[in-house]
Amino acid sequence: MKITKRQLRRIIREAIDMQEIPIPDEIEEWWEYMTPGAMKAIAAETQVGLNPKRWNAREWESVIDYYVQIEMGDSRGYQRGRNI
Repeated sequence: MKITKRQLRRIIREAIDMQEIPIPDEIEEWWEYMTPGAMKAIAAETQVGLNPKRWNAREWESVIDYYVQIEMGDSRGYQRGRNI
C-alpha cells in the first residue's frame, strides 16, 4: 500500500503534536517542589546551579534533557533539532 504525501504530512504532524516538550514554567515548578537533597543531586548530575533564574541556555538544555529522560520517560532525551 502506497502512502500519499498528504497522508505522510498528517502522520508527521500528529507525531510532532504528540511529543510534549516541557516549558520553562513546568521545569521551574518541578524544581521548586523538590527536596533540597534532590535539587543538589540533580544539579550535580546536570552541572547547573541551584537557582533556575541564573541558568544559561546550556544549563536549561541540560535540565530539560534530564527532565525528558527521567520524568517523561523518553530515553532519547531532549535534542534541540528533534524536539523543536
